[in-house]
Amino acid sequence: MAIWQVELTFIPVSWVEKREFDISPLDSREDPGTNSAWGDGQPDPSFKYLFSKILPSTKAWDKNLLIWGDTQGNDIQVWYKDDRVISITARLDFRYDFNLLVVKIVKAARLLNCVIYFPEYDNIVESNEFKVSKAAETAELLKKLHVNQAIKTDFDLTD
Repeated sequence: MAIWQVELTFIPVSWVEKREFDISPLDSREDPGTNSAWGDGQPDPSFKYLFSKILPSTKAWDKNLLIWGDTQGNDIQVWYKDDRVISITARLDFRYDFNLLVVKIVKAARLLNCVIYFPEYDNIVESNEFKVSKAAETAELLKKLHVNQAIKTDFDLTD
């Protein structure tokens, strides 16, 4: 993922409710196939149509992946394992205004009965345009702080 992108993941509401909003099993450092929130449930097949109304379909580099949009900018990625969806992730390019895109993504999440998970700061947000926009802005700020701290540390020549 590029430094200018914020990642958000579609998580089925049923998965979140079943775990009483405990998101600890969603460790983004692990293989998504082993800790997929999709588990036995699968998204409505209309997700392909929904995502094609948000961003244009793009050729994927892997047979287990569907992509809409531009991987260097705004995109939506759906990963499969054994013909089953294991993750649905959108990446927002915060170099540009992404408010209209957030509205479309949130609408798709609601239609697919999903909440939005921000793995970068381990937070679940209900599918609400205002809340997702605020969470994306927070993720962007946290990423900028992290990058600025890394730059400061890397270039600190006082040692």
